[in-house]
Amino acid sequence: NTNNNNTYRTLKQTYTLSSKSIEILQQENLTLAGFFNAVLALIIANDTHQFKVSLGNVISLRPSDLEDAESIIGPCINTIPIIVDTSNNIINILEFTKNIHLQMISSYEHA
Repeated sequence: NTNNNNTYRTLKQTYTLSSKSIEILQQENLTLAGFFNAVLALIIANDTHQFKVSLGNVISLRPSDLEDAESIIGPCINTIPIIVDTSNNIINILEFTKNIHLQMISSYEHA
């Protein structure tokens, strides 16, 4: 597909995660979101031939230190960028996922 002289491609894939894979993620205290972001980063890096990939971590929370936070009507949503470096040889997908998971968790302080 081409739009305004910018080339883009739509990626449509269906993946099924086995119950054993989900069990391993749970044992490692990892989330499906973290695993999804790890896989997405690898796909984007491969597809764009770039080692560093930027992902958006969407966070929806009300800051506890905000006065009258409970009176805000509507969602409080932030998108925090996460930079994933795929330049190192990724031998263990669990370790790679853990690194992304830690970035996702640490991004909450910026929400």
